[in-house]
Amino acid sequence: MVKRDSYSSGEVSKILNLSDRTVRSYLRNGRIPAKQNPHTGRWKISREGLLAFMKQYQMTHEEVGDPPPPTHILVVDAEPALVESIRKIFLEEMPDWVIDTTTSVYEALIRLGAEALDLLILDFCMPGTDGYKILEAVRTNEQTAAVKVLVVTGTVEKIDDLIARGADAFIEKPCSAEDLLAAARELLAKPCAGPA
Repeated sequence: MVKRDSYSSGEVSKILNLSDRTVRSYLRNGRIPAKQNPHTGRWKISREGLLAFMKQYQMTHEEVGDPPPPTHILVVDAEPALVESIRKIFLEEMPDWVIDTTTSVYEALIRLGAEALDLLILDFCMPGTDGYKILEAVRTNEQTAAVKVLVVTGTVEKIDDLIARGADAFIEKPCSAEDLLAAARELLAKPCAGPA
């Protein structure tokens, strides 16, 4: 099937099997990224914008061409047993996700630069560094600036500072892998950063 570069609101309605009214509402509030012609009022939805919306809500359809890539998460924690527990529970609950783990800050920074991630789950207190340095590395790199970051910390007094420096959400230690999964799902369900 030939891949289209852009779609009208009516075509998107058919692809997503949603009413025209619902699609127009999503377009107006920015849930589906698109451009509106100021003269005609017609919407132009890019293939990339449509795929991003479908990925966020785990929707697929052959009309759009290649399906969006799976959700990709990197878990960074100093405790090997914990990262393995997180990986197993995440894969049991969300088998379509790609779950990578590391106990090394150095390896985490390499992966952040080399892989397309949707979410970074970061232990704030890593040996040899702290969450601030990793957050700075993520937010100052154009390639990783849009990655969502869930910080795991036992230092609750630093939470406001972490959010101010680029963390999207936090969870307090001690926490279970199930708690992390719930927090990850909630964060990934939020609209991506960018123009509304």
